[in-house]
Amino acid sequence: MSSRILSCPERSCARSRSCSCGTRGACGIGSEATTSNNAAPDRNGTDVLPDPFPHSPASYERGYATAVSLRPTWLVLQEAGGGALLLSGCAIVLAVLGLTPGLQWIPEAPLLSAAVLAPVGICGVSGYRAARRARRVLAGAVAGALAGAAGGGVGGLCYVFFGKSALNVAAGIVLGLIGGAAIGAAAALFGQRAAQA
Repeated sequence: MSSRILSCPERSCARSRSCSCGTRGACGIGSEATTSNNAAPDRNGTDVLPDPFPHSPASYERGYATAVSLRPTWLVLQEAGGGALLLSGCAIVLAVLGLTPGLQWIPEAPLLSAAVLAPVGICGVSGYRAARRARRVLAGAVAGALAGAAGGGVGGLCYVFFGKSALNVAAGIVLGLIGGAAIGAAAALFGQRAAQA
């Protein structure tokens, strides 16, 4: 009695017969192509075998972990970008109203108040929203810092445009970074405690 060695994979794909992994049904019956086991060199020149079971739970878990790890970063950048645009617009408007020679008749008190309240409000909202969506206080601090640095840099550029020193750009970025981080972290903590209450 002669024995035959079947070229059947150890595990067949549990999906339909038209699965793209190359295994159609048990033992590859009716399939034209099977999964290749040839090693492919990676960037370092070492041979790396392909995943023999691309639809296994472990493969799905690896892809899910990568997506979850990137999600907080994207949320922080999204909230920081919105805050940076709003704060940059406010900085440009305030610089034009406060530094244009023909608009010297405008009182300084409203402009100074707006210059203080606008960064506090925008960085606070950005930090609060980022921390609420990412569920991390650090996300709020980072979002506020990025928004504040962008707004401070744009404000410094406006000062340079009106003939002021170029050091205003560096000062605006540093002050916006530190102040935005503090305001964003405070807003994130406030939102966290409000949610727990």
